[in-house]
Parts: sequence; structure tokens; C-alpha cells
Amino acid sequence: MTWRFALRHDEPPLLGIAFWREDETGLCLAAGGADGSARLFCATGATSAANGELQPDSAGALSPRVLLNTSNKTRDAQCMAFAPASGHIAAGYGDGTMRLRTVPPNTINRRKLRALESGAAPVNALAFSPDETLLAVGLGDGTVALWSIAGGKRRTMSVEEHCGVTALAFSPDGASLAVGGDNGAVGVWEVAGGINGWTQTRHEFWIRALAFSPNSRALASGGYGGAVRVWAAQSGVELQTLAGHDESVSALAFASDSRTLLSGGLDEAVRVWDSWTGALQHNTAARGVVTAIALRSGRAEGVTIHDALAIATTRDIIVWQGSGTLDWDALEFPDSFVAPA
Repeated sequence: MTWRFALRHDEPPLLGIAFWREDETGLCLAAGGADGSARLFCATGATSAANGELQPDSAGALSPRVLLNTSNKTRDAQCMAFAPASGHIAAGYGDGTMRLRTVPPNTINRRKLRALESGAAPVNALAFSPDETLLAVGLGDGTVALWSIAGGKRRTMSVEEHCGVTALAFSPDGASLAVGGDNGAVGVWEVAGGINGWTQTRHEFWIRALAFSPNSRALASGGYGGAVRVWAAQSGVELQTLAGHDESVSALAFASDSRTLLSGGLDEAVRVWDSWTGALQHNTAARGVVTAIALRSGRAEGVTIHDALAIATTRDIIVWQGSGTLDWDALEFPDSFVAPA
């Protein structure tokens, strides 16, 4: 089943999306924009319009509601991150500030946190740890700040002397933090001790996306130049170079098998790869620059699967949902849409 959340032409580009915690509203998706606002899109109760777009029912179930507005009124947001289980949403800005809010019903930490003093390096990347207790903040001066959400305490790691941090990703086991820089460097740091395990500079420059495999054994990186590289997460050995995008890679996500890898780019294309062999499994036009990819995990017969996929572009958010694991060969951006039951 496929449906679309259309974006207005005057809306700011999306910086991130995440499947949000579900309640009686059913499947919901949080999306953060460059204006610092976060909205919640829910699909329950929608009806299919003649043009294929979903329309809200009489109760307005599909109307995106603003979860919060983290705008600092002076600069647009440069990055956003979501912690669905705890309700945390973080936004980073070019003036060196970072704002953290918690969406009800969890009402703790409803305050602004500053990553650095005013006038410091821009906040270019954000990532929550898997247990949602830490927030990693990547700065333009090559520093990563690790915030304790509960206590508000911060410790820093200097990861690159001559480059700015542009991408972050925690490993699913929470033990490692991957860091990408504007000089093309990719490295992995131990979260507990802040020790660098390895760093490689194989991309041309400017890492835009990082993703660990669910088993924490592989790390994918993408950015300027269009190449996706797959690394052994512990050793830094390059396992595959996946060439296919004509422009920069802007989004990456591994499937639950830790083998299938999705990539999206500025070339308005989404590609599905076998990250073990390097084979391209599927390629589809996205009808817009791809800005984010999110997968929702489910359980089927005791096995973790991905039963929902969301891809955000500069035009819309497309959501695919299946009764079981998703069929990657059927991944297309259709011209017509059906409403969920």
C-alpha cells in the first residue's frame, strides 16, 4: 500500500523524517523542516482523492499538525533529529545553538539547550543514541559534543582538526559513533571513551549521509561525487564502492537483513543495493531531490522485518506499507495512490 503526503511549493525543505510512536491515530510520521518546525503526519481515516493524494476525513485525521516550533527566529535550522520513544526532537542552527524539546505526554526537558556559547561553530549534524539517552552534536569546527539528555551534561570529542563535522550516526548497539566531515573523511569513535577506532578519506569531500547496518557490522557513507562506500564498522576496511548516483548522495538506510541498502540523492533517484556483492537491485525516479529515508521495523514469525518505508523529497513524502516485509522490486513512485484501510 502506498500513499503520499504532498508538500506545498512554499514549504522549506525537510531535514529529517522518522516513524513516530503510535497511538490510536495509527501510522504516524514526524518530519522536520528547515524553518525549525516539526510536524506529525498520520494516515488513519484518510480517503483517496481523484488526483491520487490522500485527503483527511471529517475529523481531519490526515492534516499535519505542528508538534512544536524550535525556530530561533534569526537563522534557519541546518539539521534535525528525532527520538520517537521518548518524544525528543532536536534542531541545530548555524549560529552554534541547538534546541531540544520533548513532545507531550512526556514533559521533561521542555527547555532550550545551547551546544556552545553564542558565536561558536555552526551545528551541522545531530543524532540520538539508540536508547535515546545521548544526543550527539556535530559542529563546523571538527568537534562532536555528546549531551546527556537527563542531566544536561556535555562532553566533547575533537574528531578532525582541519574539517567540519557534516554527518553523524550511532551504531544500533550504541557502542560506536560514526562521523563524516566536509573533507570526505569517515571515521568511527568509541562512545564510552571517545577513542577513534579508524578514519578513512576516500570520498572527494563533504559527507552528507551515514548509516549503520542493524547488526552494527557495516557502515555506509555517501556524499559529494555520488559514490556510496560500505565499510567494515570495526576495522575500517572498505568492503564495497557503489557507483550509480549522478549527483551527491543525501540519504542512506539499511534494511533489517543488514544487507539491503537504500540510497537517495540530489539526482532525484532512489537505488536499492546488495551491499555484500555491490549489485544494484533496483532503481527508481523519485520526482524530487531525496532529503531523507526512514524504515519502520516490525515482527513477523519472530523475525524483525521492515514493514513500512518513508522517503522524503523536495515535493512530497511517499510511504509504502506492507502486511509483511517490503518488496524492494516493487518500489516505485506511483502516479496514483490508494488510501490505507
